Amino acid sequence: IEEARQNQKVVEERTKQRYVQMSVEAEIADKEAEKVQKEKGGQSKAVLIQRTNEAEAVRVYAAAEADRTRLYADAEGSRIKAVGAAEADAIRAKGLAEAEVLKEKAHAYEMYGDAAMTEMVIKILPEVAEKMAAPLAQTQNMTFVSSDGAAGSALTGDIGRMVSQVPAVVQGLTGFDMTSAMKRA
Repeated sequence: IEEARQNQKVVEERTKQRYVQMSVEAEIADKEAEKVQKEKGGQSKAVLIQRTNEAEAVRVYAAAEADRTRLYADAEGSRIKAVGAAEADAIRAKGLAEAEVLKEKAHAYEMYGDAAMTEMVIKILPEVAEKMAAPLAQTQNMTFVSSDGAAGSALTGDIGRMVSQVPAVVQGLTGFDMTSAMKRA
């Protein structure tokens, strides 16, 4: 029995030794795991900081690009506005000058009465006759068929009749009686 007790104490001591040894090994393994975890945590933190810095750089670049684009758009808008204002001023000035010329002409016509109007109409009569004859000027060939031999002179007579109707057309369009005004002049 004594031997069994001693054997039991030996087994008990060995078990305690084994327990202590395993506890020490577990503690070492825990410390090693903690060390690896800290290293990986440090690496993860470094990667996280790097990615945060990269994201901030992208954000700052995008904000700078947005500011640059906004400033360019503002400058372009101001330029377009200035060009538009200058063009509007030029058109306004041209319109005012034309109105002034028309006012002066009206004043001159008023002073000279029918004589000025007659002169103006007489000045444009050649142009009117030219426009009336323009279709004939484009004709390449003409064939006259006549039993009395007066076909060519009939054309000349037609043109004369058209020109003689101009005073009636002027009076119908403007109310100005060119014939009476010429008789008075």
